[in-house]
Amino acid sequence: MLHFYLILAWRNLWRNKRRTFITMFAIFFSIFFALMMRSMQLGSYGSMIENTVGRYTGHIQVHKNGYWDSRSFEDLFFDEDESILKKIQANTEISLVAPRLESFMLAAGDHKSRATLVVGFNPEIDKHLSNVPKFISEGRYFNASDSNAVVISNGLAEYLNLHPGDTLIALGQGYHGISSNAAFPIIGIAKLSSPELNRASVFLPIQTAQYLFGAENGLTSYSILVDNPSKFKEIAHKLTNELQNPDLEIMDWQVLMPELIQAIEVDSSSGQIMLFVLYLVVGFGIFGTVLMMISERKFELGVMLALGTGRKYIGTLLCVELFILTLLGSVIALGFTYPILWYLYLNPIPLTGEMAEMMLNYGMEPIIPFAASFEVMYSPISVIYILIGLISFYPIRYAFRLNPIEAMK
Repeated sequence: MLHFYLILAWRNLWRNKRRTFITMFAIFFSIFFALMMRSMQLGSYGSMIENTVGRYTGHIQVHKNGYWDSRSFEDLFFDEDESILKKIQANTEISLVAPRLESFMLAAGDHKSRATLVVGFNPEIDKHLSNVPKFISEGRYFNASDSNAVVISNGLAEYLNLHPGDTLIALGQGYHGISSNAAFPIIGIAKLSSPELNRASVFLPIQTAQYLFGAENGLTSYSILVDNPSKFKEIAHKLTNELQNPDLEIMDWQVLMPELIQAIEVDSSSGQIMLFVLYLVVGFGIFGTVLMMISERKFELGVMLALGTGRKYIGTLLCVELFILTLLGSVIALGFTYPILWYLYLNPIPLTGEMAEMMLNYGMEPIIPFAASFEVMYSPISVIYILIGLISFYPIRYAFRLNPIEAMK
């Protein structure tokens, strides 16, 4: 029986090609705009996460239990034989593990000083996480012989009036309250994308930082990047079971950076409102074409009723026609839109002028990013099919209320 409905519905659609194309392209454009909007929205969230999580904290962090609350040197952990590192690296879903030793010190030039974040890291490993080499604006990045040099952020360099070749004085407190003072030659200045980090940051090799703070083999954390960012919670749970160390705490980026989650949720709420308005417009647009399609066939439907065709049969036939139109429109929309989204995903639209400056000030790359994941396709198309399902009640109601005598006048 279904086969019969499909054949008859298909023939009915192409008896009036113009009507069919109008309805089909109304569905096509609705899906096209919904996909583009959703892709841009999810792309911006991915960019926010990449520019904050992927550039500094990592998707997961391993540190001593209590360190994240205290941020104290008394909560360092010591991995003298690198046993923790080996267990973490044994997980095949992890792409990078970066050891860190971080603290705050007073950084001084000739005439000024400023409280600054000091990050001890492995220059070779961490360049794939913090991406400091990409942001070098003056001087250069670390090489193998730079064991006692530093790279400082652009904001700190401007405030202290320092340049590559100058000396940075660091004053602070180390492990167990020891005095930590040193003078470091500056080899490079990095204009970091994060305004907070760019304001006051100093980067130096981790062995130098451990010596400076009197904490040999001491670490504040391991920052971890995973191959599949969407599975970070599962991987964090696996790490907890694999390490089985009550002295360590494994935290994912959502726990580390709740303010980022809040920002995404606020933006998502406003985006959902815009999408709702778009779907509302789309729904009325499709409903208008359905009204046109049915009103043009009023005489035809009246004749069918007069000849004894069941109202249930006519309503079902109209719904099948609408389903076929939706299927054709969505397939064409996907075939047309996905290559565009994939291209924009690989080649984001660059921003210039004041808009680019504003994005940089917020720590974001000056681009309009797009996403090309399954979620982009699933959500808008699901909503369109729900709208079509609701609209299909009208043809059924129309078929059951149609008066054949009035229809044939």
